[in-house]
Amino acid sequence: MHLADRGLVTQVQDLLKYPVQQCPDFLSLALLQTNQPMTLFKQELLCSLIPIFLANHANSAVILHHIWHNQVSRFLELTYFVSLVLNYLKVFRSISELGD
Repeated sequence: MHLADRGLVTQVQDLLKYPVQQCPDFLSLALLQTNQPMTLFKQELLCSLIPIFLANHANSAVILHHIWHNQVSRFLELTYFVSLVLNYLKVFRSISELGD
């Protein structure tokens, strides 16, 4: 995480591709249990992992429980909610433009 905060975001994203795809539950728990502050990279990574657990993942209940009871949960809820609203607005605009 420190490397991403120092401008090496692309390299850190490349390193985390495998865990994001193969073990997002372990990665999420690791991110939630660290004592590091909530950085922009950590926030974006956690927000990108949340949809995996809202879908049909074997460990959804455990991960969502940890997210809900974690100290960063309120921050993530607000951030994720805002991103969902923005995505829905984008889709709504696209659909309305198709009708024009």
